[in-house]
Parts: sequence; C-alpha cells; structure tokens
Amino acid sequence: MFDFNSKYAAGLPYREFLQVHGSEQHRGRWAEVFDRVKLSGAQRELLVSFKRERKVLCLAGAWCGDCVNQC
Repeated sequence: MFDFNSKYAAGLPYREFLQVHGSEQHRGRWAEVFDRVKLSGAQRELLVSFKRERKVLCLAGAWCGDCVNQC
C-alpha cells in the first residue's frame, strides 16, 4: 500500500513549493489563478462542518498549465 503520510510529511507548503520549483513566470501564472478562485459560502460552510482534520496532498509541477488550473 502507498504511504501517503510519508509523502505528506515530505511535501512543501504552497508558497514554498512555488518558490523552490517555479520560475518567476510560473509563480505569476499560479498567482493569477489563486487570486481569481474563491470558495462559495456553501463550500465554506461544508468545510467548517468537518470534525476531523483533513490533509490535502497535491502532486503538481510548477511548470504545468493543467496543474495551475486544477490545483
């Protein structure tokens, strides 16, 4: 079985990931999408209702246009 906990522990926070793996151009593309995407009120309410901690592991390439739009 794949050990997601070890991969999560080895991961980088969002901004550090982009600083380490992205160029200035890459960081600009990610920032454009980040600034444009917002959670709706219903989505926020749903997330707040979760009782357990949830970890999110996103596997992406800073250079990848599809990753920019999906992550």
